[in-house]
Amino acid sequence: MTYTAYKPKVSENVRVMNRGPSTNIELDAGVVLLPGIPQSIPLYKAELLGDQVFILHVSAVIVTKPLMPTVSVKTVILYAMHAMQKMRLRLLNIFARKQLKPI
Repeated sequence: MTYTAYKPKVSENVRVMNRGPSTNIELDAGVVLLPGIPQSIPLYKAELLGDQVFILHVSAVIVTKPLMPTVSVKTVILYAMHAMQKMRLRLLNIFARKQLKPI
C-alpha cells in the first residue's frame, strides 16, 4: 500500500471538467468530479490530476496542456454531433443492407 500526502498550497481556484466517459474522480474533503460537469477546485489539484481533467478558463475554452492549442466548447459539441451523425448513417446503411427497419 502506498500513501501520498500533499501540503495544501494557497492557490487560485480553476474550473475543471472530468474527461469521463464513466469514472468519477474523488478528491479530498468529499469532492467528487463527475464526468462532463464543470466544478471549481484549487489550481494545484487540477495540475496533479493532469490528463484526467480539462481545465476550463473564463472564456469557456478547454485547455488540455499549456502548450497545446485550445479547443472551444462549441467545437467539441460540433465534433460530437458530427460523429453521432456518421454513426447514424452507418447504422442506416447496415439496416438497408439487411432489409431491417430502424425503430
